[in-house]
Amino acid sequence: MGMALAQCWLDAFENLDLTIAETNPERRAALQAQGFHAPDELELPDDGFDTIVLAVKPQGFAALVPQLQQITGEATVISIMAGVTLQQLSNIAPHVARVMPNTPVSIGEGMSAICAPALDEDRLEMVKELFGATGHIVMLDDEAQMHAVTAISGSGPAYVFAFMEALEEAAVNVGLDATTARALVVQTVRGAALLADSQSGNATALRKQVTSPGGTTQAALQQLDTHMFSKAVDAAVAAARSRSVELAKA
Repeated sequence: MGMALAQCWLDAFENLDLTIAETNPERRAALQAQGFHAPDELELPDDGFDTIVLAVKPQGFAALVPQLQQITGEATVISIMAGVTLQQLSNIAPHVARVMPNTPVSIGEGMSAICAPALDEDRLEMVKELFGATGHIVMLDDEAQMHAVTAISGSGPAYVFAFMEALEEAAVNVGLDATTARALVVQTVRGAALLADSQSGNATALRKQVTSPGGTTQAALQQLDTHMFSKAVDAAVAAARSRSVELAKA
């Protein structure tokens, strides 16, 4: 995710001075080979960093705290770590924000939720500009909602890909070759999402528009209901949210 954001920001903003701190030597060498500024030893600029983005696994945050406290200064610290709270972040810096992006940021079609109730207007506008460049943003006043956001848009692309996997497999099972199956599924999902985005009605209204009484779509949806599709999705979201809560307590 950190790499996707970095590439998107470099494409979006001219004269961006971006430094990537990567502790893994092999990954750091790969970044350097791609032309990124990823120094072997991170040095603090004379005037400090303006913004620091924490794009590490939440389980690794605690080990980084001593190093971070030495470099944060007056920088705006933005965390994309699931479960690490604003209170925890405030222990390393005075100006903090939590953001939950998702993987489509890599193509400028991300969905990012921002929670930064204590940031001043200028710093908040900067955070919004950064993540607005990667797709769409929503603002959260209640940090507790971050768990739900993590379960919906943060993990959501994986749910969509899992559905696409199943649909491609089903397409092959009814006689289509794999190449045709993929083309049909990818464009169907893409078109459906764009149609939903263009309409004022909710997903229920759109589903009903496609579903003729007694037709093929209704027969398919009845099977999804029989196999408790909606309940499975609800259980998946609940599990993801619970895991986010657990990470916050770790």
